[in-house]
Amino acid sequence: MALNMSTIRDHSGFTLLEILVAVSIFSIMSVVALTGITTILNSQEGTEKVAVQIKSLQNTFFYLDRDLRYAIARDIRDEFGDSEAAMVADNTGPQGLALTRIGIGNPQGVKRSSMVRVRYWLRDDTLMRSRYKTLDRAGEPESLDRALIDKLDELEFRFLDADNQWQNAWPPLNPTAKQKPLPRAIEINLTHQELGKITRVIPLPGQ
Repeated sequence: MALNMSTIRDHSGFTLLEILVAVSIFSIMSVVALTGITTILNSQEGTEKVAVQIKSLQNTFFYLDRDLRYAIARDIRDEFGDSEAAMVADNTGPQGLALTRIGIGNPQGVKRSSMVRVRYWLRDDTLMRSRYKTLDRAGEPESLDRALIDKLDELEFRFLDADNQWQNAWPPLNPTAKQKPLPRAIEINLTHQELGKITRVIPLPGQ
């Protein structure tokens, strides 16, 4: 009785070479798939990280814009009893930018002033916003501190004076006769370790 060779081939299974080829192909496909998944996860993580930083940046300029638009020419007394200008800033010192503003809400009707003193300054690499409970202070001032954005290398301000000249400090070191207590506009420069240099100019109403 003659054997059917096609039947033998159909039931002979895979050869060792075929199995090795199949395993190799599967391994390659697994590596490619794993690399793709890792790339997607890293990309998603990076996107979320940038989104958090951008949100912090937007929040920072929200506070700056609101405080500067409500800035008023009201000098204060510091914790030593010395007079301090309505707005003070010096890029060479740790103070940052300090100003008096109005417009603080009082929904509970508590008897207090609607004016507050706020300050923007760097603590390590983090931009802080401090709000002081009293304008004219005695002793160590009590403040409410909020961290706005981290990973900052530099925080710089420039001020547009009454002669449309940019000053690096406020009040100007050599003010003119027509100089007002507040600048016409403020330029804010933030140097972020990952986002780079960000510049924003905010005009002050009525100046």
